[in-house]
Amino acid sequence: MAGSSSFAALACLLAASALLLATTPVTATAAPWGQKELHLHVYWQDRASGNATVVTVAKAASTNTSTTRFSAVNVMDDALTVGQNMNTSKIIGRAQGIYVSDSIETSSVMMAMNFVFIEGPYKGSSIAIFGPNFIERKVREMSIIGGTGMFRYARGYVQARSVWLNPSTADATIKYDIFVRIDRKKTMSLVTLPTASPTKFHHSIPHSVTTHSDHPPTHYISYSSHLPTHHQSHPPPLSPPATAMATTTTTKLLLLFAAAATFASLSPATAADADGFTTFKVYFHDIVGGTSPTAIRIAQAPSSNSSSTFFGAVVAIDDPLTTGPTRAAGTEVGRAQGTYTFADQKTFGLLMVMNFVFTSGEHNGSSLSILGRNEVLDDIREMSIVGGSGAYH
Repeated sequence: MAGSSSFAALACLLAASALLLATTPVTATAAPWGQKELHLHVYWQDRASGNATVVTVAKAASTNTSTTRFSAVNVMDDALTVGQNMNTSKIIGRAQGIYVSDSIETSSVMMAMNFVFIEGPYKGSSIAIFGPNFIERKVREMSIIGGTGMFRYARGYVQARSVWLNPSTADATIKYDIFVRIDRKKTMSLVTLPTASPTKFHHSIPHSVTTHSDHPPTHYISYSSHLPTHHQSHPPPLSPPATAMATTTTTKLLLLFAAAATFASLSPATAADADGFTTFKVYFHDIVGGTSPTAIRIAQAPSSNSSSTFFGAVVAIDDPLTTGPTRAAGTEVGRAQGTYTFADQKTFGLLMVMNFVFTSGEHNGSSLSILGRNEVLDDIREMSIVGGSGAYH
């Protein structure tokens, strides 16, 4: 973590570590809703010194004098390892997201992050974690509110225990025990899920919908990039995020998103399949340049602009959702409102925390809450729907 010695105490907090490949299920007995409960663990390596993996991106004038660093906002891309020793243990994933010091009197942090697995049997999958991290407690518990890949439909909790802390640098190692319920039948089918080829992908936006038609999901959203044809083979370098803060740039970062959202509670006009699930798509227009941007950078680390992936930049969004791939060709049916954070030091990996707020059409007055990782340059990205309102509560 970044910051002063008082922030060292907060280091213990961050310990959000992801599920580990070598662990075994807590029980082989089916849990409610036909799910299986797994118990996994990893070690979360939070580093504020040297090649830092956590940076402070915003704070108040009083933060440095606060004993709890109240109001500090930090972005992390921390390694998840098999063992305690960062130097000798295999890295199997990354803990990517934000944490905010949210208590004036105690060392408490709000965590919003993804455990992204890059090695082992869960490679390509992730779990979404949200909750309070009471740093001074021996055991801290936070909620698992969703997942992707092998952890679609995931629910559960994590328990964090401090293993090592360097008070002078705030570097920390935390053990995370993960207790997660998944639907084995549904997630096993994802092993053979087809992947769109780049050519078909760029010309067939609804591909994400047809890809999932044989395995209807309940709580996830998938995104397909909609990029100009001449960028198919080599997407151009991305301009700094939310260039409304960098007025010299007028490039639109048309971030993607032909979104195929799926959920269990439907409006009367929507037809469900035999399992009660449905699929529909909207197009998300992220406009960061010009005279009327809908995405504006609100915070960043001192190093964000020199980072090849803008690590640490936080963007607030109020992006149009339309029925067509261009605003001119489609009807606006809502807004995507929230934030995305550049939370990966090696690639364009965003932490998305947003609501799809529907303002017209059959979903008018309802909303979907989404939290997940968006790896921008991937053909298809999957995120969790973690809640909703109106027809989707």
